[in-house]
Amino acid sequence: MKMVVSRDWIDNAPDDTQVKVRTSRYFSAHHMMSEAAREALEGASEQSALTAIIMSAMAAEALANAVGGLILGDVWKDIEKNLSPWGKYRLICRELKIPCKGVVDWERLKRLFTLRNEIAHAKPERVESTLEMTMGEHKASWLGDITIFGASKLEKKLTKEMAREAVEAFERIWDILVAALDGGNKSVIDGDCAWIDVAPADVISPSS
Repeated sequence: MKMVVSRDWIDNAPDDTQVKVRTSRYFSAHHMMSEAAREALEGASEQSALTAIIMSAMAAEALANAVGGLILGDVWKDIEKNLSPWGKYRLICRELKIPCKGVVDWERLKRLFTLRNEIAHAKPERVESTLEMTMGEHKASWLGDITIFGASKLEKKLTKEMAREAVEAFERIWDILVAALDGGNKSVIDGDCAWIDVAPADVISPSS
């Protein structure tokens, strides 16, 4: 039983009428994660780049889970736990008949997932570098606490450019999927959907 009355009833009911209001919304975390990535992109630090990259990758996987659930229903619940993020998108592309092999946008997403894995499973690295300088320069840099240490392989990837590519990778895939989905599913992915049902307070809700 759906607790819905006509719009005319709502408009004409006295303000002191007791009603039941039931709200529901469809939530997918890709919205908040992608927003966090875009906000991090405004920063200039290595940590900002790290946040933008990680949030973009997480947003992309959350989007895959949302789309997979929409197009495959309960089947998705049975298989998604055994798929990598990239494996999820390969399946989604197959179901939606979207070409992905060798396509720039999808290759960029694949690189994002690879970098996300490098970050998530980062290993220690001994970083050594040799610089030539005078003893005076050395003393000045050391005492001034500005001695330059070399960057690790991972740190070298945490750039503003890579962060921007990560954000753009997610946004481009989002555009592709929204275009490929039908009207109802498109609206769910495009933005969090919400519903409000109203009924007189004496309406008995079903036990289920």
